Amino acid sequence: MKTLKKTALLLSIAAVSLLVQGCAITVPAMAKTERGEKFIGNTTATPFGGTYVMHSADGKFISGTYNPWDRSPTRVFEFKISDGRTGRAFVNATSDTSGYGIGKLSTGEKCEMFYGNVPMVQTF
Repeated sequence: MKTLKKTALLLSIAAVSLLVQGCAITVPAMAKTERGEKFIGNTTATPFGGTYVMHSADGKFISGTYNPWDRSPTRVFEFKISDGRTGRAFVNATSDTSGYGIGKLSTGEKCEMFYGNVPMVQTF
């Protein structure tokens, strides 16, 4: 009987794990700074929250978290850059999986962020 309970528990854990992994949505993300740095990566939304990571050609990266369940037309993305700068961008959601916006770094520089299927990405 104990073996049956353990097997049922393991199968339940495996099923939940597969369900959660299947609920993740990943879309492309890009950012650029006023000084011309460009970062490319992904943003991923899961039932537990959203994360994003973007890398530049010179090895820096931007990372942050966001609330994928926020249905506001404008969302706030707070982030850190691997060289110590931080920032905040105000992103206009064009759909549940797309948006674009502007922000400011801790150094005072302006920045732009895009994610998902946004026509403005073509100007990147």
